[in-house]
Amino acid sequence: MAIKIFIWIFYFGAFISILNFYLSWIRYPIYCLLRKKESYKFNSGIPLLGSLFNIISIITYWGTARAVLAFIFFLIDTGGFPWLIYSMAKENWWREEKDKRERKK
Repeated sequence: MAIKIFIWIFYFGAFISILNFYLSWIRYPIYCLLRKKESYKFNSGIPLLGSLFNIISIITYWGTARAVLAFIFFLIDTGGFPWLIYSMAKENWWREEKDKRERKK
C-alpha cells in the first residue's frame, strides 16, 4: 500500500510540473497564434506543490530511473523552488544594476 502512495505522489508531481511548465512557456505562444494577442490572462498553476512531490519522489526512488525523471520534473517546474530562487536572484541583480545606473547619473 505504501508503495502505491509513493507512485501516486510521483505522478502528481510530474503532472503539476508539466502543468506549470505548460502554463508558463507553452500556453501563451499557442494563444497568440490562435487569437492574435487579445486580452490574455496569465495563470500561475500550482506553485511549490509539484516541487514538494518531486523531492519526495527523488528521496523515495533514489538510484532509479524514476528518481532521475523526478529530478527533471523538479527542474522544469516553473512554480517550484529552483525558479523561485532564480527569480529572486534575478530581481536582486536587476535592482542592483538599476541602483548603479542611477548613481552614475
